[in-house]
Amino acid sequence: MCTIGEKQKKKKKKKGKQDIEDDTLIQETDTQQLNKINKQLKDINLKLSKVYTKDDGSLRDMIKNMFSQMKEEMLSSVSKRIDILEGKLFEKETENEVLKQEVKELEKVLENQKNENEKLVEEIRINERQTKGKINDLEQYSRINNLRIDGIKETTNEDQQQTERKVLNTLNSYMPKLKLEIDDIEVGHRLGKQDDKKPRQIIVQFCSRGTKVEILKNRKLLKGSGIYVNEDLTRLNQHVFTYIRKKLSDEVEGVWTRNGNIFYKNKMGSVHRVHSDEYQTWIDLPWPIVTPDQLKRPATHNAWLAPVKLTK
Repeated sequence: MCTIGEKQKKKKKKKGKQDIEDDTLIQETDTQQLNKINKQLKDINLKLSKVYTKDDGSLRDMIKNMFSQMKEEMLSSVSKRIDILEGKLFEKETENEVLKQEVKELEKVLENQKNENEKLVEEIRINERQTKGKINDLEQYSRINNLRIDGIKETTNEDQQQTERKVLNTLNSYMPKLKLEIDDIEVGHRLGKQDDKKPRQIIVQFCSRGTKVEILKNRKLLKGSGIYVNEDLTRLNQHVFTYIRKKLSDEVEGVWTRNGNIFYKNKMGSVHRVHSDEYQTWIDLPWPIVTPDQLKRPATHNAWLAPVKLTK
């Protein structure tokens, strides 16, 4: 089957051949007319040479007949030219109409393709968002036994065993009923570079989820000690947690996490769980206007924003 392009090429080739034939016909007609005029001029010269008196009526009749014949022949030639040109014009107009129709069909095809592409792009975005959500959920689940602890004093050249022992002693001193042992800790270490001004945050992975949950239940006993215990959230979850807490502080009364899931309570006292498909809504919310006093306040828990790998 011929494509549209091949059909157009064949049409153009055929039209080009027809145009050449028409031009040839016009040239032949013109040549014939010129030959006739030359012959008539010769006849006039011959007859004039035979005229001896001014009163000879044959000269006048001859000239009149000659011009009448030339007029008819020239009009016939012009008429034929006009017919040929009108035929060409009609063919061009017909060809243009065909091309216009083909252009409309192509535009329709392109519009349909554009719509299909937009649908595919939207599907890809949805799938990408869902995939990222699933990856984030898996990453959060891998941290299910982790806690982050701020405020435990740090000594120079403190190693991992010393850090784990400090965590154990601190928690037992404030939560004696838990009776934690060193075997309850899988691994624990500090995050980031050492800072002489403040102790670094500690990330701890416990051997069981139950131990972690019991510590969270009793963390209210740490109130006033300057020590803070929180769940180990993924980078995305920590961002969303911060956005909920700060972007709508006038509407949100409290924000907390449980097993990596984010919850908040509004001013009406209703508790809501924030699902992963709602994250983008909170991320897109504008930040409130910051006052000069708020700019002076020190940032807290900045280390949460960095991804962490536990090492033993």
